[in-house]
Amino acid sequence: TAAYANPAGLVQLLRPEVSVELRVSGTFEDDDATGDPTVKRANGLSYFSAVYPLRRFSLALYGHQLASIDIEPPGEESPEAVARTARRAAAGERLSGLDVWRLGVSAAFRLRDNLSVGLGASYFDGNVEMAPNDDLDAVGRSVESNDWTLNTGVLWQPAEQIRLGAFYRQGPTLSLGRLGATPCAEQACSEGSLRLPDTFGAGAALRSRGGALTVAFEWDRVRYSSLVEGLSAAALGADRLSLSDASELHVGAEYAFLRLDPVLAVRVGAWLDPDHRLCGAAADSAYRCEADVRSGKGHVTLGFGMAFKRFQLDLAVDGSRTE
Repeated sequence: TAAYANPAGLVQLLRPEVSVELRVSGTFEDDDATGDPTVKRANGLSYFSAVYPLRRFSLALYGHQLASIDIEPPGEESPEAVARTARRAAAGERLSGLDVWRLGVSAAFRLRDNLSVGLGASYFDGNVEMAPNDDLDAVGRSVESNDWTLNTGVLWQPAEQIRLGAFYRQGPTLSLGRLGATPCAEQACSEGSLRLPDTFGAGAALRSRGGALTVAFEWDRVRYSSLVEGLSAAALGADRLSLSDASELHVGAEYAFLRLDPVLAVRVGAWLDPDHRLCGAAADSAYRCEADVRSGKGHVTLGFGMAFKRFQLDLAVDGSRTE
């Protein structure tokens, strides 16, 4: 996945490689008497890539599902719904769904034996779903659009057991269509857009002398505040929205049993998904946030991999607890 995460890392591959990732997500309901899990979303194919290395140069083509989310409206008994019934908000819309795919090409070049740089370009195809802010039962609308962005990275290996990396990924700008009264009177509507966050970060990986144990750390900064302008425009000024940038912290470890055939790798990790809720100031806001409630979540990850001579299979689970 270096083609997406940090294109400079493509130089680590010595032979042509094709990768495919499948993803399924689900929930366990604590209040369910049966305790049976519920599959919330079967995303299916979420990533694929093809990498071809040429000495000091590597080229990759890839596809990546950047987002696939449905945002449910608040329940009928929630404070937001009660406030709407008492006082309808001014006409406006809220984000109810987002699906974004990217197709990209990335290239890496080894400047020195221990230093490489990478650059990529991505084409995004997005579908933004908007719903009326003052009527939970009304049919919303969807807008399709596309955009081009860049991503770049660097990888430095100051010692045999140490690797340091940094990256920057630009977020796409997607159309929200025409905002305002329906149908639009002359000068009554304007085109809106939703800028998805840019992300930048840095990380380090430490490997034991024999190569069996690897410990890694990564810090990511996500510029969530770029979403505010587009969502505020969709709300037509009826809601004062706020959203802060946030930092994600990731740590992980892998132990590979190198003497086995196939090689078996066991992995464990954790990461912090910080509080980055979109909050509205209006009493009947679709994004109402309680001041004393934090939504940052800790995730725990487990996984293993089996590496054959020309084939590798990996399985991972990411778990978190929601309130």
